[in-house]
Amino acid sequence: MRALVFLLALAPLAVSAQVEITDATCATNGDYFDPLPAEETIPNGRIAWPADDPLWEFDVYRPDNRTTVNSGGVEIRNVYYRGRKVFDRASVPVVNVEYDEGGCGCFRDWQTQSAPIEISPDAVLAVDCGLADGDRTGISVSAPGTVRTACEANAGVPASVANAGDVGDFRGLAVEDYGDELVVTGHSRAGWYRYRMKWHFYADGRIWPEYSFTAARSVCTENGRRHHAYWRFDFDLEATPTDDVIRQHAGSAVSVVDRESSFALSGPSDDTFWSVTDAATGFGYEIIPGDEDKRLSVDAFSKVDALALVYKMDEIDDGITIGGGCAFEYEPFLDGEALVDADAVFWYRAGTLREAGQAYDCDIVGPMLRPIGLPPVSTGPGVENAEIEAARPNPFSGVTEARFRVERAQTVSVEVYDLTGRRVQVAFEGAVAAGTWQSVRVDARELPAGTYILRVRGETARGSTRLVLIR
Repeated sequence: MRALVFLLALAPLAVSAQVEITDATCATNGDYFDPLPAEETIPNGRIAWPADDPLWEFDVYRPDNRTTVNSGGVEIRNVYYRGRKVFDRASVPVVNVEYDEGGCGCFRDWQTQSAPIEISPDAVLAVDCGLADGDRTGISVSAPGTVRTACEANAGVPASVANAGDVGDFRGLAVEDYGDELVVTGHSRAGWYRYRMKWHFYADGRIWPEYSFTAARSVCTENGRRHHAYWRFDFDLEATPTDDVIRQHAGSAVSVVDRESSFALSGPSDDTFWSVTDAATGFGYEIIPGDEDKRLSVDAFSKVDALALVYKMDEIDDGITIGGGCAFEYEPFLDGEALVDADAVFWYRAGTLREAGQAYDCDIVGPMLRPIGLPPVSTGPGVENAEIEAARPNPFSGVTEARFRVERAQTVSVEVYDLTGRRVQVAFEGAVAAGTWQSVRVDARELPAGTYILRVRGETARGSTRLVLIR
């Protein structure tokens, strides 16, 4: 079955039949100024991928189906990988921005109002929720590489343009199946801002929670500012939430986080990361900070890079509305409770610095969540997965870089294919050592805009990841 999934990823643009969406609904839960109901909302659907032999299964909520004060964006719940529970719940309950100059101050933003998305003409609607502002709404399964938002549409537009605008006529969730990667995209508007949130689920168990900041109108946005999105990961590994262990990895020093704690990275060269594992089985995830996140160091406004907390239902967000304050008021959560034999929750700040004069550039941030304590997924006799990190930047306009590593020393070639299956570039050929990260530079300045597949092939290793080239 995995071979079929791979062929679909390299086929001409066509909607994949390998995504199953069940129990799809049009449930919404009001705007940011409406009170939250006493009862929790129901999800907008349950996604299984691949459909006939799922690696991933999870419930998904649209941004306008909010479960927190200002919405958590694209929220996922009851997340399973290969039949093992990963998350009880994961979302972005807090988004804010602070300006450097220009009298624009700071904002606590909301994610309840949908913004347009462009999907493929042959996209299939798992649920059709009618029209909103003249656009179709619901959940779509779109051909891989066809989903576009203001991030792609406004790339390179100068700040002197007052209204760069939106693209597309669909509002809701857009799902794309790349064969070895499933992507779920939501798009929100808060005044002139556009917030694009993506969940990337990989066949090898990695998760890339991506958040992107851009704008559709030049109101204050030509000024320098710092955007922040605070991810809340409620890991319930192996469905035993009080058995999870959080560790901090700082170089060769590894320490158990046994009490509620806050963390601040020291800058781009800081190699600190964290892990959350099940105490009984060792299954879990490493939380690897993104390079862009590390570039924007903690200050008096952003306050914190990560938090390890004991789960409490009233700490899913800080309760602050858009008019109640800008900064994330997490301090009341942090009271030194023991994390041993407790249900642990991990918060992670993803942020970016927007230079003055860059009104519409799309800033892409977020950590990489990498599974540990699982045997590799075999792709055939004597074949194992190569571990590939998502390219950064991605989308990109000319040159990007990705990293991979293999379990055994071998000769490897890394090639770029378009979605028709045609090889367009050999990015790397040579011998690589076992367990060592190898960087690969892709120069696509002579290629047309579009979606490409970066494929790693060795004597025993196989793997691929997606590249999106924009102009």
